[in-house]
Amino acid sequence: MVENIAISSIKILPSYSALNITYKAYKDSCQLAAFICNTPSSNVALLEVPKSPNASLEDANLARTRLEALLLDYICNNSQELFLVENSQKDPRFRENTEGKPVSLPVFIAIVPIRDCQKKVLGILYIEDNFPKKLTLEQCEALAIVASQTLPFIQATHVPKKTELHSLPKKIKKRISEKAIKKPVAALDSIISTPLHTGYTVTTVVDIKGNISCVSPSLCFALGYTSKELLGENIFNYVHPEDRNNAIHNFLQFVQEKPFISRSYRIKHKSGNWRWFEGLANDLIANTAVQGIAIKARDITEKMALKAAEEKFRLLFDHSPLPKYVYDIDSLKILDVNEAMISLYGYSREELLAMTIKDIRPLKELDKLMAGLQVKPQKESPFNYGIYTHQKKNGDLVLVEVTGRYLPYNNQNCLMVACKDVTEQIAAEEKIKKSNERFQIISQTTKDFIWDWDKINNTLYYSEAYKTLFGYKKHSGSGNSWHIHIHPEDEKTVKDSIEQAFNDPKCDTWEAEYRFKKANGEYAYVQDKGVIIRNKEGDAIRMVGVMSDITYCKNHENSLRKLNQELREYALSIEHQNKIFRDIAWTQSHVVRAPVARLMGIIDLFKNDMLDTGEKEEMLDHILAACQEIDLIINDIVEKSNSVIDMEKLSCPIKF
Repeated sequence: MVENIAISSIKILPSYSALNITYKAYKDSCQLAAFICNTPSSNVALLEVPKSPNASLEDANLARTRLEALLLDYICNNSQELFLVENSQKDPRFRENTEGKPVSLPVFIAIVPIRDCQKKVLGILYIEDNFPKKLTLEQCEALAIVASQTLPFIQATHVPKKTELHSLPKKIKKRISEKAIKKPVAALDSIISTPLHTGYTVTTVVDIKGNISCVSPSLCFALGYTSKELLGENIFNYVHPEDRNNAIHNFLQFVQEKPFISRSYRIKHKSGNWRWFEGLANDLIANTAVQGIAIKARDITEKMALKAAEEKFRLLFDHSPLPKYVYDIDSLKILDVNEAMISLYGYSREELLAMTIKDIRPLKELDKLMAGLQVKPQKESPFNYGIYTHQKKNGDLVLVEVTGRYLPYNNQNCLMVACKDVTEQIAAEEKIKKSNERFQIISQTTKDFIWDWDKINNTLYYSEAYKTLFGYKKHSGSGNSWHIHIHPEDEKTVKDSIEQAFNDPKCDTWEAEYRFKKANGEYAYVQDKGVIIRNKEGDAIRMVGVMSDITYCKNHENSLRKLNQELREYALSIEHQNKIFRDIAWTQSHVVRAPVARLMGIIDLFKNDMLDTGEKEEMLDHILAACQEIDLIINDIVEKSNSVIDMEKLSCPIKF
């Protein structure tokens, strides 16, 4: 039974449940499928179909989700092995509205029906992933193989009726004595010892109900039971539960005189272990020495284990995305290659199988190869030989990481080698190395503070100038650590501007000016600029920038602003003074002239002796009035002049 399975049921397939097979069979199949699709094994499941695929599509139990409806329709109407959804977000089949609660789909879905010989679907191999995938033809074929290999572990859908099995009683009515066994067994060996039965040394006789009536010592030895423990028991009680119905079905077919096909079944050993046996049946009911159905079998447990290992190796080898080859350790001759090897190197399979491992390397690499072959890895585990230069058929050189492990192959001492193409990886690493070197040089030579914010991991790297400019000793921290140093009045504005830049896929730069707190508690004016790095989806994943201390420039700017204000105020003061001077000039040119003109007229009258004594006294009063008027005018001019002098005293002198 399946226990502790990562996916016992799938939310998008609620009508399907985990297949009722052994844990090992379930686990092995899921791991192989996961390897083929390059996805975690937790994304793979073996599921049992809820009903016959021929059920109506309107069955509510089978069409509760859109995927179940599509899958059921596919199983009923499509003979192909694979139901594939490379990207559910773009697949038009899932854009239709469906009833019931909406279920979010994985991005990638692959479903392989598990069919019996009558093409009836017994279960499905289910694979999902959160990223879109495109499977090659080889990957699809490999998944079909994995699905077909699970078929023997699934209980057969045909269950014989009790009337067909005659109720299969556990014991026969009359127990055969130990003494009566020897002669029939000896007779059985002489009767059915033909070339066809070579190697089939385990013998037993059963009646048409499957009850054991005769056993050979070889059977007792193979299964660990005594003859007394086996005689009278039903042979099918010892067959593995997953094989039992198939065994009964084939037995009934034989009893009904249909051709008997040799099958392999697991039989329970007395120790509790299961052994694989392959058997041949002979109808000897009419033979008076046997009077039953004679079954001769052979133990193929080791053969089945070897076959399973070979199939697993072949599957992993042939469909591996990594180029792989097998070579003879002594001759260095290449004995086998997979498709990835042929694709990468450009040779045909025949060409590669006619070569040695020296032929896929440039001449200058041969000494390194021979030195590497002197290292003898342990046979139990793989060994990493390091990075080597290989040469393709067209002459191109490729850097590969070589790993190998010992492998018995056609009775030869061989090594299976996997070659991972790391040409682009090495070039990228070299590019990153040079970029980092340039970054370090720039960081050390510039006075500005260079920072690198990894948004995915929320880490922030600081250059050496972080200490020089601001007095902090740390060279790294969390992505939010710098927020605490922003002036409280500037913090919200700065954060909002960053968030706005990150959320705009078209924005690739960010810039801000704000006050940044130093280690000594003072605030420095800084100018901060960053370049935003985005992934293929346009999401911001990193920002690299430079922060400059502009405190001196900012203070100078403030000084200039203050000076400009003072100049504007002084200009207004000068303008006001000029207005007063204009008023004084107007007074002098107009107001003073009137009394002066009167005085001059009176003086002219006195000068020409044109006045009598009474008139002279009157003219003296006019002279006094004119002088008083002039005195008032002069006092007004003096007052205005004093106000100008006072303004000049209050104004700050401008120095350049």
